[in-house]
Amino acid sequence: MNIINDDEAMLHLCVEASKQSFIGSMGNPDNLDISKLSVGYEFIASSDQPSGFYGIAYGDKNNIIISFAGAGRRNDKIAAGKLMAGEIDEQFYDAIIFYDSIKEKYPDANITVTGGSLGGSLVQLVAASRGC
Repeated sequence: MNIINDDEAMLHLCVEASKQSFIGSMGNPDNLDISKLSVGYEFIASSDQPSGFYGIAYGDKNNIIISFAGAGRRNDKIAAGKLMAGEIDEQFYDAIIFYDSIKEKYPDANITVTGGSLGGSLVQLVAASRGC
């Protein structure tokens, strides 16, 4: 897994992926516009869980961007509070499950994970737990 590097194109893609995950997480999947991500990138999967977790994956068979939505959804204040207290929230487990499902389906793909705010914390927890 890659966490955002200094490559300008990848940074742009990650920012746009985060924007699209926010749009999807707010219950507006019809407004998603992955055409801004990259030529040849397609919607792969999304996960909208009762815990408040929302993740979305775009890419092709070789390169995938997974974006975790940040705070602003149901239960996010609870999740952020738990993380600040050093506790693990259910959203973390949902993020792991989503990441693992993409990795299992595309084992040889280069996976980049991004997220802002709470989503950024989930990225760090996934990276640490998966040895990335």
